[in-house]
Amino acid sequence: MAIELMDEHEQSEVVRKWLKDNLGTMLWGVIGGLLLVSGYEYWQRYTADRQEQAEAQYATYTESLEKKDEAAALAIAKELREKYPSSAYASFAALRQSEHALAKNDAKAATEHLEFVRGNAKLPELTELATLRLARLQLSQGQADQALKMVGELKPEAHRALALELKGDALVSLKRPDEARTAYDEALTALDVTAPTRPYLEMKRNELGNAAAPAAAPAPAPATEKAGS
Repeated sequence: MAIELMDEHEQSEVVRKWLKDNLGTMLWGVIGGLLLVSGYEYWQRYTADRQEQAEAQYATYTESLEKKDEAAALAIAKELREKYPSSAYASFAALRQSEHALAKNDAKAATEHLEFVRGNAKLPELTELATLRLARLQLSQGQADQALKMVGELKPEAHRALALELKGDALVSLKRPDEARTAYDEALTALDVTAPTRPYLEMKRNELGNAAAPAAAPAPAPATEKAGS
């Protein structure tokens, strides 16, 4: 019987019975919804608080660098890694540490800092930047094969001009000039015409010259006359 055809008493009985049968489910649904909302709000507050704490730590880190207090800077960078490893600020500090390590010719330490960023950064831009710098470091250490492989991990549009130039450098080191020439040409296409690094890239490209023309096939030997003809 459709409920709209019942009288008021019958309708109230049906509603009462339905509430009795389903009240527990309804209450649990309401409670579950409230828990989800409160849990999400807690997570939002927790994430925001950690972001602010990491930002404050990084500000202290940069102040220590400006004061040339290397011990304090090192301690703060370590704390950033341990407490907020996936924060952008931990990656920022690691990138700066890699620069300082390279200034001291400590390639091993620089590599470790860059690998930290690659393994922990949540922002793709930071991961790609660390990958590009690590590939450049590998090339400077004579590891052209590894550098070429590392560049291949980058997304097509990630630092495109820089990645293609580095690819060309690695190919030159591997004595693959034709491929290097193509990489440099693509890098020039991707690079802004006003970029200050463009003249240097053009110079590297021009040093490779034009593609070598295919060797001409040898001319056929002249036919010899048969004896007595």
